[in-house]
Amino acid sequence: MTSKNRPQTSSTHLPHRLNRRRLYILPTRYGLLFVVLLAAMLIGSINYNNNLGFLLTFLLGTMGLTAMVHTYLNLVGLLILSVSAPPVFAGDNAVFHLRLRTERRRRTALRFALSAKSISPLYDMPPAADISIQLPLSAPRRGLLKPDRLRISTIFPVGLFVAWYECRPDVVCPVYPRPVRTDPPKLGSGAGNGGDNGKTGKGVEDFEGLKTYQPGDPIRQISWKAFSRGKGLYRKAFTGQTGTITLIDWDAFPDQALERRLSILCGLVLRAHAEKTNYGLTLPGNRIEPGSGENHKHKCLLALAVFGTSMEIP
Repeated sequence: MTSKNRPQTSSTHLPHRLNRRRLYILPTRYGLLFVVLLAAMLIGSINYNNNLGFLLTFLLGTMGLTAMVHTYLNLVGLLILSVSAPPVFAGDNAVFHLRLRTERRRRTALRFALSAKSISPLYDMPPAADISIQLPLSAPRRGLLKPDRLRISTIFPVGLFVAWYECRPDVVCPVYPRPVRTDPPKLGSGAGNGGDNGKTGKGVEDFEGLKTYQPGDPIRQISWKAFSRGKGLYRKAFTGQTGTITLIDWDAFPDQALERRLSILCGLVLRAHAEKTNYGLTLPGNRIEPGSGENHKHKCLLALAVFGTSMEIP
């Protein structure tokens, strides 16, 4: 069956427990050889009416069936708690973090895979424990990388049977354009975007006073002298001239190809973020107002990642 005609598994919402409906088991090549050997022993025992042959054949057959049951039980009931992946740049390997819970039964020799080229080593999981597993997956192009399927398999205990379970976790990994470091052209500033280069605001020039510390404020601005005197946690506030607002504009690079232009814009976003300046981003059909911080950087890079595609920003 071709991949085009293969039935697609619906997305799986987490947490998810491995159930019997979608758990499959088949003999391995060693299992097939074992079945052929049992058949030959049975035929020989019937032909020669050998009771010891019957005994050995049925004993080995029972052991094989017992092994099949243990292979099946090694997977069923396993709980997938979460699957997540931090953003990466195109050309890097995305790393999906998988968290599982074993509950009461010990799990032995489990293997995890996101693709034919992304197969983990064997994992043993103690009972009543949570474990974390990292699964790499190639991310050659920008966009939103969604694993085709997560496959969990085992051949425990003797390798005669392989049991596997497949699902599609409802998770995506943002893949940003590969950044190109370049000197920015003459970019728009506050005057061209409703800003004011001479505006007084938060700065680092003149000491304004002490203000109550709020979670998220820079630690370097904490007034340790006031804290040591038992006055509580305060931060030092300054006033000064605000920096210019930088506008990273799509139209500033008209001679560049699409992917090259996105890579340049990605590099400029990273540069503006590293310099802690307020910056905005304009793309055809999309404008991101100036801002700063990690969330703003992620918003700009995500817009570059999905630009020109049919993918929707989560």
